[in-house]
Amino acid sequence: GIRFRDEQDLRAGLAVPWDITGAAMRRRGVSAPPLSPEAAGATLVRLAGDHQLVFFETFLPDLAGHGRWIADDADGAEQAADGDRRSAVEQIHAAMARIDGLLGGVLAAMRPEDTLLVTSDHGNVESLSAPAHTRNPVPLLAVGPGAPLFAQVTSIAEVADVVEQAALASDV
Repeated sequence: GIRFRDEQDLRAGLAVPWDITGAAMRRRGVSAPPLSPEAAGATLVRLAGDHQLVFFETFLPDLAGHGRWIADDADGAEQAADGDRRSAVEQIHAAMARIDGLLGGVLAAMRPEDTLLVTSDHGNVESLSAPAHTRNPVPLLAVGPGAPLFAQVTSIAEVADVVEQAALASDV
C-alpha cells in the first residue's frame, strides 16, 4: 500500500496540509511551510502526476459550519468567544474562499488528461439552523475527461463505484 503523507513530506513540498495553508499546524507548533491556497492546489496536481488517484480531504467547511474553525488572520474571520452565528457565517465564507483558491490552483495546473472530483460526505454549511449535519444533497463537481462518468451520480453512495470506473477506464 501507499503510506499517508506526514510532516516531513509537507516540509519537502510532497504533501498539502488538511487546512490547505498549514496555518492550523503552525498554531500547534508544527513546522509547516506557509502555502497560499493556489500554491497548495498546484502542489496537489504535481503530486497527482505520480499516481492514478490522489485523495485530499479538508474538513474546513465542517468546522466552520459548526462554528469551530479558528481562521488565521489572512482569512479575516477569527472565531468569536461566544460562538455566535454571525461568526460562523464569517468562518464559512473564509473556509469557502480558501477552498476556492485551492480549486483555482488545481484547475490552473491540471493537465489535459487529469480529472478533478470534488464532493462532500454530508452537508452543514448551508444551514445554521441546527448544529448537526444536514441530510441535504451535497454538491459534486467533476472536471476533465472523466467528468461525463459522474453525470448520472445522484447519491454520495454512488461516487466510489464511479471513481473505480474512471480509474479503470483506459482513456481517463
